[in-house]
Amino acid sequence: TLTPDQHPLRAIASILNNAPDNSTIRVSAYRLTDLAAIDLLVQAGARTEVRIILYPCKANQDGLIEFVCSFGKVGRAALLEHVEIRLANISGAPCESAKLSMHMNSIITETHATFGSYNLTAFARVANWEELCVIGTTETQTTRFDVLWGKLAGRAAEKFYSCLQNVPPRPRRQARIQQRNAVVREQELERQRQRQAATKQASKSTTT
Repeated sequence: TLTPDQHPLRAIASILNNAPDNSTIRVSAYRLTDLAAIDLLVQAGARTEVRIILYPCKANQDGLIEFVCSFGKVGRAALLEHVEIRLANISGAPCESAKLSMHMNSIITETHATFGSYNLTAFARVANWEELCVIGTTETQTTRFDVLWGKLAGRAAEKFYSCLQNVPPRPRRQARIQQRNAVVREQELERQRQRQAATKQASKSTTT
């Protein structure tokens, strides 16, 4: 089907297309099930670094499965090589709730950022009433994303979704994996140091 000139997906395609080569595209997605949107991100990732923080749910897993099934081994390899996906952690403090969710929808490039109700789903593209706003990117937006991205180093999507597993990494992806593993090791060491410090402090409190 044809996409109207003022459609949000056209705005997203333009933003991705105009992102500078070798820059980072930061995506927060409550839903990522539209094959057209996934393909746009994969294509952009061929010349940029695409990072996606994704809400962990069956719908998103099914969307990735559909993409892999539609494009086969080549599509799966391209997805993993060109895009890095980390799953949001919705089970941590400060809100311990069965209804805890991540409902961020944004795409941030070096020059533009989007926000609004528009989800990256087929329903949003062809059926729903949706809104997508585009503004200039601020340092606060990129910094906030990068801090959260670092905290999610141990939550790579291929660790949880079998449809993304058992794909030998090519050099670009292998470098990302090594970098991610180094961050995870450092985070674990920091947690160990914090536990040791807490134990030592508790011991001092007991003796005094």
